[in-house]
Amino acid sequence: MLSIAKLSPTLDGLMVQKEEKVGLTLKEVAQILEAKVYCEEHQLEAVCERAAAGDLMSDLLRIPYDGVILLTGLTSVQAVRTCLLTNMKALIFVRGKEPNEEILTEARIHGLPIMNTRLSLFSSCGRLYAKGIKGIP
Repeated sequence: MLSIAKLSPTLDGLMVQKEEKVGLTLKEVAQILEAKVYCEEHQLEAVCERAAAGDLMSDLLRIPYDGVILLTGLTSVQAVRTCLLTNMKALIFVRGKEPNEEILTEARIHGLPIMNTRLSLFSSCGRLYAKGIKGIP
């Protein structure tokens, strides 16, 4: 997790500096989701604050944030291309779905980490939310 310093008032009116945790590294995400990492392991120190979930890629193209994690059950190269177009940090397949060679090749070319988890989409999102990852409003 990344920490940022923030000034907060105490009961007696003094300002003190507190550390506030922001986001998770992709390595932490992989541990939380018990995920297997398929490629781009060297990028697992990247920090993410938000996640998006879904199978309809056209809905995900409208995400107004950079550095989002995408969780999906859609094992298609279109999921990789959606991540690339929206500047996402990682692609995680849920329900034990595994990426095919076309997906892995495209991800390696563009440096996109790919993972999979046996967890459902709902459970995956819940675990990440409980650890501080925000959704997309």
